[in-house]
Amino acid sequence: MPTSAKNGSLKEFTLALALLTALLSGCAQSNATGVPDVRREERALNEGKHMSHAKIDAIVVTCMDWRLFRPEESLLPKFLSGIGVAHYDLRTQQGCAKDICCGGHDIVASMVQAVKIAHDLHGARRVVLLGHTDCGYYGGSKSFGSSAEEMETYRSDLGMAATAIAKEFPDMRVDRYIAVLGDPGDGSAIEFVEAAERVAVPARQG
Repeated sequence: MPTSAKNGSLKEFTLALALLTALLSGCAQSNATGVPDVRREERALNEGKHMSHAKIDAIVVTCMDWRLFRPEESLLPKFLSGIGVAHYDLRTQQGCAKDICCGGHDIVASMVQAVKIAHDLHGARRVVLLGHTDCGYYGGSKSFGSSAEEMETYRSDLGMAATAIAKEFPDMRVDRYIAVLGDPGDGSAIEFVEAAERVAVPARQG
């Protein structure tokens, strides 16, 4: 093959390789929806990098129920501000505590990873668990014999979830609350109640 042809083929190959590298780099930074790739944060976590500019007060774990997120009422931000949480990472999980204490390994591992990122990358030293009444993941209020039974079930599950998180992260404060909603189908929370005192777990024995 003539030298000029070889040079031309080499240039085309080099250009194609550069284009492929650029495309792969872009895919690593975001997916098709523009959401940052979690794997990049995980790599930063593994490499011990810290985002000092992104310090937060807590990671908030709550249910995905739309009634907690009505923008015209700003229920969640108002509540969190009232307990000293202005800046936070938000993790929504159906049923909140139920999946943490009773879910499969993959769900629990994903939750632990979310808390670890908030802890190591964003400086969080507090977890806020927020359940709510009439939760569809439990079958709604109608699935309980009484409101007292419903509240006790949420308190129990939140307690188990808080204990599990505190064991993994003994330097984090874990608070738990229940949003008491109005009548089923009502879009407003009428009260936020503290489910229990924060969980304190003894440090691991080394």
